[in-house]
Amino acid sequence: MCIVLLLSLLFIENAAEDLDEGWIAVQRGVNIDFNLEQYSFEIKTDSTLGSKDVVIVDFYTSQEDYAGALLLYFSSPQYNIGGCSSGHTNFLTDLPTARDKVWRIMLTRTSGIRLVVHCNEVEVLNTLISDSTCGDSDWSTYWSRSIAKIRFSSFFFADTASDFYRFLTGCTRLKAEWTSTIETAANFPVDPGTVVEVTCSDPGALNKGSNEVTCSIGTEFTFSKEPCCFNLGKLL
Repeated sequence: MCIVLLLSLLFIENAAEDLDEGWIAVQRGVNIDFNLEQYSFEIKTDSTLGSKDVVIVDFYTSQEDYAGALLLYFSSPQYNIGGCSSGHTNFLTDLPTARDKVWRIMLTRTSGIRLVVHCNEVEVLNTLISDSTCGDSDWSTYWSRSIAKIRFSSFFFADTASDFYRFLTGCTRLKAEWTSTIETAANFPVDPGTVVEVTCSDPGALNKGSNEVTCSIGTEFTFSKEPCCFNLGKLL
């Protein structure tokens, strides 16, 4: 009885933390207004690799016309890009081994139509949606449409893995790989396009890259040269 109560309390505590961080419990079969053309979003899962769980998020226009989909399979693991892929495809790299995963999904159109997915800050998918990558001949019809809504599937082949989601409408922090050597006085989150000044965490180090980076989305920044700090003593 005590163990059950303790587990229940832990579940409630974790759920409260999720809500405090902007996470929203997934409701399947509901159209959710979101401009994927401008922002990215994250999905939280706790499914084990090798299970039959799957993430299925469909994309729609403001008029609710189909505009593609993303499916993430835990069994293999593999992915499928709805309205493009003709089958399941292996990820670019091994997925992080942690059971709890945060998937960040981003769509860019700056140079073609590109779908990018990070899992626990690791890029696992970066695909240019085109004739050479799509087996579906109608891909350009679907993916040329402006995405204004998302929906976690509840149909015949329903989403079973997605627990929470949240929208990223700006940069939430510096890149994870910078945090041990690079710091900033900026107060996050910051809006896309915001220029953030960065310095070396060690006052005795020299930044051989850019002193300013521009917010893109999430933890993604653009720069003329990636910030990189070197200890002056080691350079002498």
